[in-house]
This record gives sequence, structure tokens and C-alpha cells, in this order.
Amino acid sequence: MAIRRDALKGARILEPLGFSYAFFSAIRYHHERWDGKGYPDGLAGEEILLLARIISLADFYDAMTSERPYGKKTPFQKAYDEIEKNSEIQFDPYIVGIFLDFKSQQRLAPISFDSDSR
Repeated sequence: MAIRRDALKGARILEPLGFSYAFFSAIRYHHERWDGKGYPDGLAGEEILLLARIISLADFYDAMTSERPYGKKTPFQKAYDEIEKNSEIQFDPYIVGIFLDFKSQQRLAPISFDSDSR
């Protein structure tokens, strides 16, 4: 499946630029899942680099709350609910806790990068 090669392609494109291992790995592994059912290597839990776990949640949130060619954006609360529901499944529960704590303290405002909001 082409979408599964996306993370590997991104990592290969950036590799010659000489970024650190952590940066390169974060791109490569941001589609891994906490439960080990992600890709490209089926890593689980803390085997996944912390930065990749953070990017994974941010990428999911952005995909849910932005207009995309393959789907409409969803309400912010639905995105928060999906993230909470997928804690310990798709996402690191610690990262989810921090994310939702920021939201509950109203330190995480809904952000939209759609072209009509610029």
C-alpha cells in the first residue's frame, strides 16, 4: 500500500541532509502505534522514539481537524475524544495525558491552518 511507504520515503528524502538520528527516526516511525500494529517496522510502546510518538499524535490531530482531499475536517471535540479513546492503543498514554491536560487547561486552542483562515 502506497500510504504505508510514505514514512519511509520521507525518511529517505531527508537522510542525505545529515539530520540527527532522532530527527530521521521520528519521521520514519511516526506511523508506528503504541500497541505495535503500526508501520513500517511494527514497533510498540517505548520502542518507538519519543519524538515519533509526539509527531504521531500531532499528525492524527491535524488530519482530523483539517480539510483533506480524502475527507472533511471533524469538530475539535471529536478529535480529542478519538485521541483519548486510542490512548494505549494507537498513542502513548503519557503523551495523550499531556495533550488532554493542555486542552482542559485551555492552553491548547483549536488551530486551523486551512487556506481560508490565513
